Amino acid sequence: MRKTKEELLEDYMELSEKELLANILYRLDTLLMYENMKHATKYPDEDIQLVSQQAGVDEEKARNAVEEAKGDLARAILLLTTE
Repeated sequence: MRKTKEELLEDYMELSEKELLANILYRLDTLLMYENMKHATKYPDEDIQLVSQQAGVDEEKARNAVEEAKGDLARAILLLTTE
């Protein structure tokens, strides 16, 4: 069950400065780990760079196309160049 904002505030008010800082750092670390996992891919960076160069797009678009093409680089390039 998720806590309300008021309940969270009450919990934080009971913490010492050290505990509060540790809690905040833990939450930041968790968020960063989540962000890194979102950007993790099972396709090598070299494949992404190749598709990016061949299609003339940035690596983010190339990564999305490679994922959509399930790793088929030729199909990914076609997806990007025939839009």
